[in-house]
Order: sequence, then C-alpha cells, then structure tokens
Amino acid sequence: MKPIGNNILVRPDEMAAEHKGIFLPKLARKPNFKGTIISTGKGIYKSPMEFKEGDYILYDSATPVSEDLVIISQKNILGTFVKWYPKY
Repeated sequence: MKPIGNNILVRPDEMAAEHKGIFLPKLARKPNFKGTIISTGKGIYKSPMEFKEGDYILYDSATPVSEDLVIISQKNILGTFVKWYPKY
C-alpha cells in the first residue's frame, strides 16, 4: 500500500503482553502510539512531507489498515525519537 497526500503508513510497536509478571489479554492492553514509518505520501501543497521511511515516531491517533499496520496523517505526529550518544 502506498499512502497519498499527507498520509503515512506506520508499523506500531508491539504492545506488552505482560505487566509486572501478570499476563494481559489484548483488550486490557493500553494502546501503543509509537512506531516506525513504512511508507509516506508526497505531501500536499504548502505542506511538504517532513518525515521519511524508517523514522521512529510518537503519534496521536491512527486508523488500522491491517493487523500490523496503521495509517496516520502527518498532523497527528507528535514527534520523532532521535538517537543520542553521550560524549565520554
């Protein structure tokens, strides 16, 4: 699937099945709003795409496309995670 316009295809991180040793069924798990961008649209007029494939992001809301993929709008992305290496 190739998203169009300002849409982005994301593979969310797995939700934790256990919490402090207690198994949680799927319905009791909190939704996970972190994931990796799989594919992006080209953006729209006056709003070019700011993200690229492989970016690890934090997002607000999503629409499920399949069991392991969701589609979101660029405006629903809250931020990206960057790798930080301390200097020693």
